[in-house]
Amino acid sequence: MPWNIFQAGGVTQAALNYLQIALVSETGTETKVATARINGDLGRYGITLPTASEGIQLAMGADYGEYSMYYRPDQAYIDGIGAGQGGTVAPVDGGYNVAEVFAEAFIRSSRTSKAPRT
Repeated sequence: MPWNIFQAGGVTQAALNYLQIALVSETGTETKVATARINGDLGRYGITLPTASEGIQLAMGADYGEYSMYYRPDQAYIDGIGAGQGGTVAPVDGGYNVAEVFAEAFIRSSRTSKAPRT
């Protein structure tokens, strides 16, 4: 049923029903992250290098993350029948996970380097 705006009474309920569609979609994201870190100065326990002016300082840790998202369109979105929609839309459901570990050490030497002579 076409929508005829150039005729009196041309905009009927049937024409409006033809043009008006309720487009509904649901979307969401989820993030889960776990982190563990530890650091300390090993000099407190007598662990040093002979040339170090202070104890060895350590930092270690691990991270784990799960990331996901979804997009769930209704059948009208999937079929692409919404006015001005631009095309069909597919549902999406996916995610990924990441695992990371790290370790750092800080060692300060008591020796000083001398600049070369020119």
